[in-house]
Amino acid sequence: MRKRIGLTVCSLVFAAVVAAGSSTAYAGVLADFIPQPASPGIPEFTWDGSALHNAAGASGTGVLNSPTGLQVTTPLVVPGIPGSDPSQSTFYDCSLWILVGGDPSQGIPAGGPATVVTVVPGLMFVVAQPLAAAEFQVWSHDPGTGSVLLLAGDFEDAVIAGLLGSSTGTTLSATVTYTGGAILTYSGLSHPITGEFSWSLLDIVPPLAIGQNGFLVPFDANATGQFSGVPEPATLAMLALGGLALLARRWRK
Repeated sequence: MRKRIGLTVCSLVFAAVVAAGSSTAYAGVLADFIPQPASPGIPEFTWDGSALHNAAGASGTGVLNSPTGLQVTTPLVVPGIPGSDPSQSTFYDCSLWILVGGDPSQGIPAGGPATVVTVVPGLMFVVAQPLAAAEFQVWSHDPGTGSVLLLAGDFEDAVIAGLLGSSTGTTLSATVTYTGGAILTYSGLSHPITGEFSWSLLDIVPPLAIGQNGFLVPFDANATGQFSGVPEPATLAMLALGGLALLARRWRK
């Protein structure tokens, strides 16, 4: 019992540290995406050893159920675009582009060498690969109406983080300034607004490793993720610390 409570205490400490390290926490999902249809053999992103690039899986074709393309869902109503319904909007053949200088063919370069933190000596290590500032665009494609920009923004402080030797459970996260797109137009929010995105990288081939240049070695990866916005006060740290005090008292007993 003490072991279980101890693990909970550790989790709360971690949550408190993360929340306390930021002046704001983000709530309010603007959009999320998944590959549709799922194609493990067609990656959404590729890392060439020094820069992150779009890959075929993240590009829609205007043809539903094609091997590539993303399903993008937003809880906000986006009228006038195929896919809208009274409660949410879902778009089934979308592209997610990461850009530098407005050019989707340019990969996002590394922001510096990867860093490694030891979690369990000799057994478990967390690697973090920083990326330079860049842009993103999410497009909906429809053979009847053409392409519509759903969401766009600038991001910074991006990092690829995961366990060395792992082929899943890796995240690509960043802080974002949302600048445009139909989702913002019909959200009722004045923009630009700030937020963050968190994307999960899956089916990483080969597994995460560090090369001689200090960067992650080249890999391909699938992705699913979420865009969040609307900053609100960071109350998570206070809640976590309160729960920590309660559990610590129970643990001593």
